[in-house]
Amino acid sequence: MRDIFENALDRLHRLSAVCFVDLNHDHRRSILIASSGRSGSTWLAELVNHRNEYRLVFEPFRRDLSRPARGLPYGLYLDPKRGGTAEGRAVKALLEGRVRNAWSHRHNKRRIASRRIVKEIRATNLLPWISENLPELPIVYLVRHPVAVAQSWTRMGWRDFLGEFTGQELLMDRLSGHRPLIDEILQAGSSFERHLLRWCLENVVPLADLRPGAAHRVFYEELVANPEAELRSLFEYLGKEFDPAVLQRVDVPSAFSCAGRPARATTDEELARALEIVASFGLDRLYGRDFLPRARTRAE
Repeated sequence: MRDIFENALDRLHRLSAVCFVDLNHDHRRSILIASSGRSGSTWLAELVNHRNEYRLVFEPFRRDLSRPARGLPYGLYLDPKRGGTAEGRAVKALLEGRVRNAWSHRHNKRRIASRRIVKEIRATNLLPWISENLPELPIVYLVRHPVAVAQSWTRMGWRDFLGEFTGQELLMDRLSGHRPLIDEILQAGSSFERHLLRWCLENVVPLADLRPGAAHRVFYEELVANPEAELRSLFEYLGKEFDPAVLQRVDVPSAFSCAGRPARATTDEELARALEIVASFGLDRLYGRDFLPRARTRAE
């Protein structure tokens, strides 16, 4: 009897999650919050939506649960100069919120909406394409120290998805100069090294290719250390009036967020190897040994 009751509640929850009305699917009515997984993006999305002004679309690029995302590899990269592809049309549909499933609306509390926040951990490599082809869609790009992210992925037993990155000819052509290191880690890297490589493959393209002003970059560590200043800057970018009430939500991270969790201590050898891998992609300009960003958050 208890199993029947719990199954009924689960079905009811799934049904209620997809009960909403979206009055305007214009992509300019969406905000994209993109990051690697375990970087605090759910927490940040809920802070931006602290007044429940937006329909919250949670990771619609998950292809096994989202029909428009079927066939799109994890970490998809598209040539920013080619906007009319089938993949591009699927990406646009997802950013317009043309998805209805319990997964993508597990955190949504807005039943009638004309604006959306799309929170996604699979779209970082798409940011240059999005900024060029959908230039009026606001992009918030959240970055967290690669060691902290790789530690979290390793601890949680997540897949590294490296085959989906290396299986993309266009992406590998873009990163051809890094192929020797990529092959070395694919052949003999530890789980931690493979996850570090995944972080690099998710972030080197947007960090290198996003044109100035195309996105607002937020460092997770600065958001934790100085939330008021970082949220004021973010809200200004989004054209939103800053509401001090949002600060009451800073210490209330989502159940799935890593908000407030520091990086674990690591051995000197492991940290040195991590920084060597990151440096090989030219990303040591962002972070060093102290787990703090070397550049201030700003629209870039």
